[in-house]
Amino acid sequence: DYHKGRVAAAIKKLTKAKKRKPTADELKDIITSHHRLASSLLPNFIHSIDAYHMRETISRCDKRIDDLSFWAVHDAFGTHACDVGTMVGIVKHTFHDIHKGLDFNGWIGARSKDLKLKDILVSEYIIN
Repeated sequence: DYHKGRVAAAIKKLTKAKKRKPTADELKDIITSHHRLASSLLPNFIHSIDAYHMRETISRCDKRIDDLSFWAVHDAFGTHACDVGTMVGIVKHTFHDIHKGLDFNGWIGARSKDLKLKDILVSEYIIN
């Protein structure tokens, strides 16, 4: 399934720019680039990584913090005030461990030339 309105607009734009109808290959590229799966794949992938990060954070907190008091809403974590420092360290290390095997710079490099994955371990916030 694809975004018919967006495909029609892209075809119209290409037709106007090239003063001809799109070729079969151009039509295939337009439809593929406006496919609903293509537009939903990355957000769902990121959501899965976020969910894995939360699950790992909870697991690590449970192992390191006695009588863990923990709450979570979407991608926000909370705990009792006396455990915040421990939790912050766990959140950073878990994020680092998950992303160190991925091409972090390829994902975020275009957005921030100065951001390095290892910096997350010593920053006040995960990304500031």
